[in-house]
Amino acid sequence: MAVAPGQTGVIYALMNISSGSSLFKTIDGGDNWTTQNSNACDGQCWYNLCLDVDPADAAHLLVGAIRFYESTNNGQALNVMTDGWGDSQTVHQDTYVVRFSRTDSQKFWVGSDGGIWRTDDGGASFTNLNNNLNITQFYDIAVHPGDPEIVFGGAQDNSSSRRTVNNLWDTTVITGDGFINIIDPSDPGFVIQTSYPWNGYPSLFLSTAGGTSYTFSWLALSGVTQNEPWPWVTPLAVHESVDGGVTPSRLFMGSDHVYRATVENPSSWTKISGDLSDSSISVITPVWRDSTIGLYVGTSDGRIHRTNDALAASVVWTEVGGSLPGDQITDIITDPTNANRVYATRGAFGASRLYRSTVGGTLWAEVGDGLPNVPANSVAVDPLDPQQVFVATDVGVFASSDGGNTFTVAMNGFPLGSVVTDLEIDDDPHILTAGTYGRGAWQTLLGNTPLFTDGFESGDTTAWSFATP
Repeated sequence: MAVAPGQTGVIYALMNISSGSSLFKTIDGGDNWTTQNSNACDGQCWYNLCLDVDPADAAHLLVGAIRFYESTNNGQALNVMTDGWGDSQTVHQDTYVVRFSRTDSQKFWVGSDGGIWRTDDGGASFTNLNNNLNITQFYDIAVHPGDPEIVFGGAQDNSSSRRTVNNLWDTTVITGDGFINIIDPSDPGFVIQTSYPWNGYPSLFLSTAGGTSYTFSWLALSGVTQNEPWPWVTPLAVHESVDGGVTPSRLFMGSDHVYRATVENPSSWTKISGDLSDSSISVITPVWRDSTIGLYVGTSDGRIHRTNDALAASVVWTEVGGSLPGDQITDIITDPTNANRVYATRGAFGASRLYRSTVGGTLWAEVGDGLPNVPANSVAVDPLDPQQVFVATDVGVFASSDGGNTFTVAMNGFPLGSVVTDLEIDDDPHILTAGTYGRGAWQTLLGNTPLFTDGFESGDTTAWSFATP
């Protein structure tokens, strides 16, 4: 709704109703309404609807949906003010707020999935106001195994992007939403990024040039079953070569089944499990086991499965999460020194948000005293000190120095209240990287030796530094 400033009783209402999305107007404070436009939204009308009235002219409106529109006749005619999705789109689509200047009808602001823009000339041109505005909503991050300066992130409706030596991130491939990013630890030139499923199949994009911008190509997948319950954020994982590079690194991907491929042939997949979930798989965690690759698989309905040999011709699975409450498993990680010591996070309120097993998942203990009663999204174990455990939650990062038994806040210099979606730890250099949903990415050094010379120095586990706008 929008009230016309200075016009007593004049109110507009933009509504998504069963017959369509309509714009209504009242001139008597809501006693009576007239339909101004019965086709006032160009899509996602349950999600993207916003409205404002020019303070100087009650007939002059801005209407936001996927794109945003201007009307000079009480909403009866709506004129689109930006191009459709693609390189020529001036202002990012999926509009959440439009706002006129209170003193100048030619000036207004537009807020969308891509941030904020302003026009000073009635929409003839727009200024991007997003420089140094760290509001990126990352679903996932990935850190180069040899250089923590290089970070990839998949973002809500902003594709995936890559950072190298400064805080200007480059879009890698335009996909709409960007999700999982993986880097082959045996060959960091190999990078895969995911987007939302399309036409019943997962969407994967490959770069063999280190993930630099526009070196990605879409992968046509074989061996993958169409219309399985591929999650919006399709789980994807990589494990380095088990024999020093004689055979390639392995890829794993999930719907409600698990699939396997190699980095040499990432288009060709083999299904290696039955149906592991009544919904879909939410996380896949490879682990080194007796000269082969094991997997832990968590699901959105709270189940955990394990195989000790994911490379076998016929992979054997064991369900090991029977004692867990049944809510979404958001992350699984193992102790780098002990594959049977496993942590799992739970994305729900109540009960424990962190569980630990010391016997490969066959028994679980509720741990994590000190964690807030909010969903936990990621867990990371320090490879140099496995007693040091970090958990990402909907209100920030928490640290444990006793193997996950107790936690304290680890947010000195970190934006308080941030929804933290992913954590990654590198052993050399010893750095913890956090991706957030709404405040970009952040890094902190673990230990006391400064690493960077570009303003990222931090001396302990609670001193964070800004890594992305």
